[in-house]
Amino acid sequence: MRPSRQLRICLFGHLRVTFENQPIDGFQADRHQSLLAYFVLRARSPQPRSQLAALFWPNISDTKAKTNLRRELHRMKQVLPEPDQFLRVTTKTILWQPQLPFWLDVTEFETNLEQAAEAKHNPAAQVQKLQEAISLYQGGLLLTCYDDWIEPIRGRLQKRMITALVDLSRLLREMGDYRGAIAYMQQLLQLDPLNESGYLSLMQLHLQQGERASALQVYHQCMNMLRSEMGIAPSDPTRRFYEKLLLNDVSTVQEAVVGASRIDLTLLDESLSSSSEMPQIASQANRWVDWGEAPDIKFFYGRAEEASILQDWVMQQQCRLVVLLGIGGMGKTHLAAKVAHDLQPKYDFVFWRSLRNAPLLDDLLADLIPFISRQQESTYSTPRLIHWLRQSRCLVILDGMETLFKSGESSGRYQAQYESYSELFSMVGQASHKSCFLLTSREKPMEITMLEGEHLAVRMLPVGGSSEVSLALLERKQLEGTQAEKEQLCNRYACSPLILQKISIVICDVFSGQIALFLEEDVLLLKEVKHFLDHQFERLTLIEKTVMTWLAIAQDQASLENLKADVQPLYGNTALIDALESLCGRSLIKQQGNTYTQHPFITAYVMSHLNEPLRKALPYSVHIETLLSRAVSRRSSRKVD
Repeated sequence: MRPSRQLRICLFGHLRVTFENQPIDGFQADRHQSLLAYFVLRARSPQPRSQLAALFWPNISDTKAKTNLRRELHRMKQVLPEPDQFLRVTTKTILWQPQLPFWLDVTEFETNLEQAAEAKHNPAAQVQKLQEAISLYQGGLLLTCYDDWIEPIRGRLQKRMITALVDLSRLLREMGDYRGAIAYMQQLLQLDPLNESGYLSLMQLHLQQGERASALQVYHQCMNMLRSEMGIAPSDPTRRFYEKLLLNDVSTVQEAVVGASRIDLTLLDESLSSSSEMPQIASQANRWVDWGEAPDIKFFYGRAEEASILQDWVMQQQCRLVVLLGIGGMGKTHLAAKVAHDLQPKYDFVFWRSLRNAPLLDDLLADLIPFISRQQESTYSTPRLIHWLRQSRCLVILDGMETLFKSGESSGRYQAQYESYSELFSMVGQASHKSCFLLTSREKPMEITMLEGEHLAVRMLPVGGSSEVSLALLERKQLEGTQAEKEQLCNRYACSPLILQKISIVICDVFSGQIALFLEEDVLLLKEVKHFLDHQFERLTLIEKTVMTWLAIAQDQASLENLKADVQPLYGNTALIDALESLCGRSLIKQQGNTYTQHPFITAYVMSHLNEPLRKALPYSVHIETLLSRAVSRRSSRKVD
């Protein structure tokens, strides 16, 4: 007997293609699978070639996209058996129009569901058709495809699958087949692990099966899932049913079964909208929060202007990637935490992680993706992250990304094992989605330089010292002094909250809290400040240290012309420009027009290192005495002018 000439295509789970009962190879590539699925899901509907080219290759020219489409069609015709019997290709359109027997699992799935609906007066036939439909669903639609076009179809089919499981479990329950109803309800919870109505129904079924211990165990599974994933407790109906189970009173439990059954087996979304007994879930179900290592902002002061700018960028201008950039100790982390807390009600997911311990990207994604996918995703990759960033509004805060960068090289260069972060941030900044990444860093990442812009979706906000924050900190520490003395102290340390917090401890312990006594000592560099700057100074390249030394000797604003005269001969013009850009990216120097300067306490730190070890580290032709002499001469010339 001749084998069937039927072409069979399975799209649920992973693609499987057979013809005459033999597997067809050649569709291993994701693009090939996606294109085939697109055609067969739109069978007998002509697809314009220009539209297909733009959909599958959106980031290249029309001419190249159409060339790619022609190449893929040629390859598909080589792989498909008797392709002219399935594909009708013209100069304008492409049509999947089978002329030979053709079977598609998606079509069969939906046909069975329609037949089940038509058999509503015949429960046995309805059960059979629902079971046949459910057996075809071997996972989400084409799991290897991450294209945007497939998401609405995949979501619709998943909802139909959940509804089928609900209906089948209800029918089996009404027919007295509690064991079968339990099996399908367990399958529903595997597919939708946050469906509280499913847990409640499963508890009822176990009870009706005489399995009270199993019903209690299901409640604890429900409670743990809701608590760990959503930060909420089970709703009143579920909790009341559990409490009656604990009483182990047959009559009250049966009343609970009857009362709870009024909720019926339904999708969680539907039960939330129809039941007045579940306000707790309704208000929080769509907001998941994981604050990780976020700081306490109970004593947050000032920064109203910066917070307003950030909220405008994120909410009104829909920026996808925002970087808070500044030297350590300026309050970037607390500002990010304040803005994240203010924006929390606007987002479905808020996720905070510190990068201080430099986690590998794979480890971060293994933490982030399950969270924002509600445990639905098992593939931890950047493309899958982008997919989930499109499904919900997610606010992701990554704090302290400077730990990912190399030391001893220009700012923002990733260490070898962290280069994948650059791809991540580039894709987050460029891909279309409705989420936002908020980063804090002491160094400007390379990709931000290329992607940021006033009217673009990637922005950078410099975070410097804040007099308002600094003065509030001194008040909180109860330091004594006039307003002028407090402002002088703040300005001495560039209004750095972290440094002032360290200095305040010294003033309290050594100077009895008197600011004036400390100022009289005219000491800028205490060990706390030196230790704070040591780490940042050690990360600099040799030419960056040279420029910092030159600026410290110059003491005030230094022009680019003078820098070229004294530093460029040692390294060359390109190296000097790169060093200036890198130092600005580290927020260690400030550019004002054509001049550069640095904070006084940084100048004091650099000058304290003008010793023999530093002189040996600098190029042989750099003579500190010569630079000092030139700086004095230039300052004198400016005074005469």
